[in-house]
Amino acid sequence: MQQAKWKIKSGHSGFTLVELLIVTMLSSLLLTGVVMLFTTASRTYSGEDIKASARQDARAAFDLMVTELTMAGFNPTQSANFTAFTVSSPAPIGPTIDATQIRIFMDLPPDAVNPADGVITTGSNEDITYSLNGTDLQRNGQTVIPNVTNLSFTYRDSNGVVTATAADIRQIDVTMTVQASAPDPRTPGQPAKEIILTTIVLPRNLLFMGT
Repeated sequence: MQQAKWKIKSGHSGFTLVELLIVTMLSSLLLTGVVMLFTTASRTYSGEDIKASARQDARAAFDLMVTELTMAGFNPTQSANFTAFTVSSPAPIGPTIDATQIRIFMDLPPDAVNPADGVITTGSNEDITYSLNGTDLQRNGQTVIPNVTNLSFTYRDSNGVVTATAADIRQIDVTMTVQASAPDPRTPGQPAKEIILTTIVLPRNLLFMGT
């Protein structure tokens, strides 16, 4: 029986060492580019997320404070001895006129059915103090938002002149600076970004008070 003879051709099968090195180098370059692109995109996303979160939290806290400042002096019963920033009933409460905190008063209905009673209930939503404790913005001693690096109030009378007399206040200039919870990863070594919010509050209820 004649045995089959097999011939193995050589010279064109597989890759040469040079070809393998070129492919490896190109793959490494491509992988490096993908990693760099992913890292940049990740840093961009993280940076924007940190900034957006800080801006959202700061705006929510600022809007709450401004809304309640606008309500200062709300007095539907027109009870006596009532002003927006100090009250003598049910117990004497002195005004707090300070550059970094404010205490305001309003007479609110306890619910949708019962009317306002003409008396300020201390320690409630009728007696509100905003202040800066360290870097915490606090409302009646409870932290609303941390990382507040600046809180300032400027009080003005009906002519726009700065005043320290509670009964003369008709305008409040408010500025709050909030620092993001972490630095932007796109700018290593730099401090965390700051969000500065400022507005002018005109407590509308003061127009109907005899103060």
